[in-house]
Amino acid sequence: MREDGASFGFRPDFSSAAAPLYRRRYQLMKQHNNAQQEAEEMLAMLLATQDRAFVCQELAYLENMLVKGGKFQDGQAARGFLTDWAQKLPEVGYPAFNDFTCQ
Repeated sequence: MREDGASFGFRPDFSSAAAPLYRRRYQLMKQHNNAQQEAEEMLAMLLATQDRAFVCQELAYLENMLVKGGKFQDGQAARGFLTDWAQKLPEVGYPAFNDFTCQ
């Protein structure tokens, strides 16, 4: 994040220089096996990298962890949840990601 002098607070930084920070945060969360409890934040960090190949690779992991943790019965339901959440993120300034087919 970068301090925004025009208003109180901060504005998100999604520049290429910030992408490694988001990726590192995602990977730390993954190492601590937080996907079942923090899937929304993990998805936000993942999409903030703006690395399509990495996002597509990791979506399957998040889906699997949501099913494995009992939050959803199958991968399709988990994917629907992640897709719905991803559509909300641009409303708060995150980059849009509309290719959940990853094909």
